[in-house]
Amino acid sequence: MIGAAELARMKPTAWLINIARGRLIDDDALVSALESEPDRRRCPGCCFSREPLPNDHAYYRLPNVILTPHVAGAFPQMNNYDQEVYLAQLRRFLAGEH
Repeated sequence: MIGAAELARMKPTAWLINIARGRLIDDDALVSALESEPDRRRCPGCCFSREPLPNDHAYYRLPNVILTPHVAGAFPQMNNYDQEVYLAQLRRFLAGEH
């Protein structure tokens, strides 16, 4: 649904946030747009169609990208699980791994 043409029509200050599952956004077109205009605030919150996102994906290295976990539902240990995932990601970020 969203490819290079749609991305080109977005305002420079627009944020692109996708919380859906499935292939709605052309990842290659989005990476290209984000790489060609790094000063723009266009930003996926969770735009990738592959889960899990490959460790070497461009989204990890782009400064104008914010990645958030795709978490839905609830289970009794959810708070502990969320905290463990957050702390693991924070340790990786501080170590310069992503």
